[in-house]
Amino acid sequence: MLAIHRTKIILLSLFSLFLGYAGYAQENQPLVDFKKFNFGFTVSVAHTNLQMQTANNFLGIDSLNSVKVKPFAGFGLAAIFNFKLADNFDLRIQPGISFAQRNVVYSFDSSKYDKDISIESAYIDIPLILKYKAKRHRNSRWYVLAGLKYTYDLASNIDAPRSLADPIVALRPGALNYELGVGVTLYYPMFRLS
Repeated sequence: MLAIHRTKIILLSLFSLFLGYAGYAQENQPLVDFKKFNFGFTVSVAHTNLQMQTANNFLGIDSLNSVKVKPFAGFGLAAIFNFKLADNFDLRIQPGISFAQRNVVYSFDSSKYDKDISIESAYIDIPLILKYKAKRHRNSRWYVLAGLKYTYDLASNIDAPRSLADPIVALRPGALNYELGVGVTLYYPMFRLS
């Protein structure tokens, strides 16, 4: 009697595993990868920083002890226009807008003169990205991204008047950057998440 129950339990367990595996094995959106053009959007979080180049004697000029940058997290929103070039290659254009802030902290011999200057930026981003996609495995597909991005800072104050009483840290408005990335696309019945 115990052997009959054990056999039923084993068969029922195997059947349940097979049903669960079969449901997982079913591909969601099997035809979506054959489209020549796809549209989407992306929400991003960015960590921005500054790299400064100073003169060799910059600490000996004044009572300035150090200049440090405090980065903050920023965010962005972009549209995705994806053009299929070949089975595994796509060309992507992602125009968007992003917001960032950095604080430059000047420390002097006397702490009463220390200054904390905030640099806020609103960027228009225009990236051109090449995407290589690995072979799709059920409902996931790995990819690698590489490309160039032109960024224009709408909040740049490069032409603002400067004085010793009102120092301004100004950034050039335009910059050319590179982008690299690795990720995975997950296929769900109603959408894809990358």
